[in-house]
Amino acid sequence: MKQFVPRLSRLLLILLFVPLNVGAERLPVKIYTSADGLGSSFIDYLMRDSRGFMWFCTRDGLSRFDGSRFVTYRVGDKNAPP
Repeated sequence: MKQFVPRLSRLLLILLFVPLNVGAERLPVKIYTSADGLGSSFIDYLMRDSRGFMWFCTRDGLSRFDGSRFVTYRVGDKNAPP
């Protein structure tokens, strides 16, 4: 126990004089809405596929995002995948 206290106090002194760079990195955040092409702003489920597409299950259909634009498939749409 006698050796523990001096070691602990040395460690605390070192930590006091070492500058800590704990700042968090700020990442850009973009919020997408139906105005950007998303089927609906209410999202039930989302996933990323093996090709990197983000898929969003919304109230108005299934939306695929490729990183720059949305393609939305609606029920009964003739362009919807089978």
